[in-house]
Amino acid sequence: MKEAVHKVIFLPSQRTVTAKRGEILLDVLRRESQPISAICGGRGNCGKCKALVAEGSEAFPLTLTEARLLTRDEIAAGYRLSCQFKVMTDVRVKTEDPVLDNELSKPPLPKALMREVSPLVRLEEFSLSKPNIHDQASDYSRLISALVTEKPRIDRLNLLRKLPRIIREIDYRGRAVMYGSEVIDILPFSDKSGIFGVAIDIGTTTLAVYLADLKSGEILAVRSAPNPQSVYGQDVISRIDYTIKRAEGIDELR
Repeated sequence: MKEAVHKVIFLPSQRTVTAKRGEILLDVLRRESQPISAICGGRGNCGKCKALVAEGSEAFPLTLTEARLLTRDEIAAGYRLSCQFKVMTDVRVKTEDPVLDNELSKPPLPKALMREVSPLVRLEEFSLSKPNIHDQASDYSRLISALVTEKPRIDRLNLLRKLPRIIREIDYRGRAVMYGSEVIDILPFSDKSGIFGVAIDIGTTTLAVYLADLKSGEILAVRSAPNPQSVYGQDVISRIDYTIKRAEGIDELR
């Protein structure tokens, strides 16, 4: 016998997916990467995974957990707890986006960073003598000798292959992009582009990305978003518990 399948329509986008009859709505939302807050990991303790079921709510009666955690006004408006509600017919669902901090901003530069900036990636200017009958050193040796970095080297084959062409195009004067003691790129001296780095903070509840000027240490922009694992529990223990109780849990969180 063919298993019953129902439509789940997300509002206001009208995006439509399918769910097996009796599937927990929270599992559908997780699978389809819909925004939902599930602090307790879907155990019916927090009451945060509220979703407005605009159509199809009557097919699955209100549970005791929902009656305890939802207010009368929320119940009257059609809200259900997605960890309790089962899809028993076609439904139309609206979830509320968690509060995001997606606006670019310029936070104050940490004082420690203002005192000293010593990034692993940096720029080093160089000026090379041109080869002649009396000086026939290779382009590689000529560049390595001109850099002040201790024991510089070029490990990247693609850069070694085009080194002669680049050296002549920039007329033997330019800026080496250094990663530690390794030359990873060469720029014309006239190219005054900055050099930037990205720091990523993977937090339990929030992912934050910081764009930094590696020369001055100034934080130029910040963008953050909720950690997508939050729908499996606000804390790490809840997420570990989820992976233990479900065979596919590790793959889902990964």
